[in-house]
Amino acid sequence: MSTDRLRLVNLPLAERFAAINKDLEALTTSSSAGIWPNQGHADSDKPMDPFGRLVVKQRALVAERDKLISQIQSLPGFETFLTTPSFDTLRSAAEHGPVIIINHTKWRSDILILLHDAPPSLILPLTISMSMQIS
Repeated sequence: MSTDRLRLVNLPLAERFAAINKDLEALTTSSSAGIWPNQGHADSDKPMDPFGRLVVKQRALVAERDKLISQIQSLPGFETFLTTPSFDTLRSAAEHGPVIIINHTKWRSDILILLHDAPPSLILPLTISMSMQIS
């Protein structure tokens, strides 16, 4: 289920969902913990370290995103929004050809291949040390 379809059904909800995801991405990729408000304090008068502020902000954003996902899933036709497809669903999709799932990060990539009538296959990742130089 795409967010484009959500935009057609409920634009304000889709825009809020996109904004929260953008804030979470910025928080996750931020190198500076001091950019968030609260002047180093959470809900108490005790000062917090920069990492603690990041964690508090992240938890608040995740909680807000979870509430939005519940609202979206309550809309007709969006009951499975951001839910994981079952293994049976993926395997039945493989009747027409292999289903290939790629999980890619900057440290490694994993490839899982599902066939309709065989157990899943994992292609072992090629990892390259950050200090290794390729000539």
